[in-house]
Amino acid sequence: MIRGVLRKVFTSSAFYIAFSLLVSIALWMFIEINENQIITHPVRDVPVVRINERIVSDRSFLITSMSPETVTLTFQCPRSVAQKLTKDTLSVVIDLATINQRGPTTLRYEIVYPQGVGIEEANLTSSSVNLISLIVDRISSNPVRVSVPYTGGAAEGFMLEPVQYNPQQITVHGPAEVVSKVSSARVNILRKT
Repeated sequence: MIRGVLRKVFTSSAFYIAFSLLVSIALWMFIEINENQIITHPVRDVPVVRINERIVSDRSFLITSMSPETVTLTFQCPRSVAQKLTKDTLSVVIDLATINQRGPTTLRYEIVYPQGVGIEEANLTSSSVNLISLIVDRISSNPVRVSVPYTGGAAEGFMLEPVQYNPQQITVHGPAEVVSKVSSARVNILRKT
């Protein structure tokens, strides 16, 4: 009798509907608890992006070195948010517009989060550095002559005239220390017969 009642209950569609509903609720709760669990999430090698470089060059300056070029950021956030925070979706931005003199300087950075993730969702707990170090130098220009040495001969039955080229002078731009070492630009031409 009990066996017959149990068989009737377990084979009825109402049992399958109720059982399916119960399993779905249990799975939904499990996923909800796991996805919203707060975890520590480090993101390594987040690139440092420089903005307003044009302003710096318009002021006749250039950045000769930057350290570091990537930053490690550590967040406390739900697991679902952590999946959106990667070195490809995050960036660290420094604004070069404030640079107006040569020499070493440091700049604070701003973290740019991926679309759909806000500061309130991703709590930054630590970073590998707080400032980005830069070496700023003045852009120097130096006109240098162009030399075109010719190695080879003339084809049989032809005469070799002096090599003609244009421009005969170019201007080299860069850090003063490097530009001062450039005395000429050389283009080698080799003709094989």
